Amino acid sequence: MLGHYFLHSREQTLLCQQLTSKTERLSEVETRHQLMFSTNPWPMWIYDSETLRFLEVNDAAVQAYGFSREEFLAMTLLDIRPPEEASALMDAMSRRMDGLNSPRVWRHRRKDDLQQRFAERAVRRDLCPKAARCI
Repeated sequence: MLGHYFLHSREQTLLCQQLTSKTERLSEVETRHQLMFSTNPWPMWIYDSETLRFLEVNDAAVQAYGFSREEFLAMTLLDIRPPEEASALMDAMSRRMDGLNSPRVWRHRRKDDLQQRFAERAVRRDLCPKAARCI
């Protein structure tokens, strides 16, 4: 009986070590992905695919659009679009599928109300508890 306890204890220790190692590797991968997003020279954001609310924006988006990070996070995708493109955006959103979507050129509104054309490409990214997309 005591031998069984030690074997079980050794197995638990080994499993804990393996889990710790995998968790550390996952953390390193997440850090690299976050760094690629935040330091990317192209404007990028992550938004909630249900509410269209911005969840995160990179520094390039803050610079290109003139909105602060806090202002972005209080907005939705519709807020950076001219009103006449809202229905086309909603239609495109309803047709987006999982994975990488083909790029499309959209007009975006900056904080100074100037409009620019940007090619967008959306990638589905599962974030708990909601699905989000990265542009």
